[in-house]
Amino acid sequence: MAASMRSARLHEPGQPLRIDTVEIPEPRPRDVLVRVKACGIIPNMNAIFSGRLWNHLPPLPASVGLDAAGVIAKVGSEVTDVAVGDRVYVNPWLSCGTCPYCRAGDPMLCSAAAFQGYFGFFPHSTRQLLDYPFGGFSEYITASPQRLVHLPPQRPSSKPRASDISARRTLRCVSARCAAAAGSRSTELPARWEWARHYSPSQWGQRAFSALAAIVTCLHN
Repeated sequence: MAASMRSARLHEPGQPLRIDTVEIPEPRPRDVLVRVKACGIIPNMNAIFSGRLWNHLPPLPASVGLDAAGVIAKVGSEVTDVAVGDRVYVNPWLSCGTCPYCRAGDPMLCSAAAFQGYFGFFPHSTRQLLDYPFGGFSEYITASPQRLVHLPPQRPSSKPRASDISARRTLRCVSARCAAAAGSRSTELPARWEWARHYSPSQWGQRAFSALAAIVTCLHN
């Protein structure tokens, strides 16, 4: 594995992303490293990265990108329930694990919640964003196994199961509707680097698609 990767980073709110070369992160003992194959672009990214809303952006320069899907490239020394080569979607929701809500088993109400590669809900959400500093517009990101959603494995030499065919048809249909409504389409590495280089919040209200498109792209690769 190479020592460096490309990452689209926000250096200043409201300004175009820059494609930087940075070191590939090393997963902590209980984390995994995911090689990103696809990532979603959502409509309100335009507003969030302007820096004019209540959301708390990650420390700048920030590696951004929400709703990534890819393949596990490396696992931490204490990880046992996932393996290198697994195809996964990375749930971007970050919770602290220690607040009353998290301890009560309701991390969706975490008092320090954040979205990996996107923003924090509170000023003290920075801790979660620093623990997982890379977003889906990077070639690699780290994540905890608890946030991974396994995707069906590729079986190029075997006949697809009927359930897989049905699921893919449904995903294609919904993805196409999402993309048509947003006036956009899904994209994947490395093609997305070019549009990321020219990203500007002031230009981008309509060019968006859902995370589902990222999952569909990964399923088809």
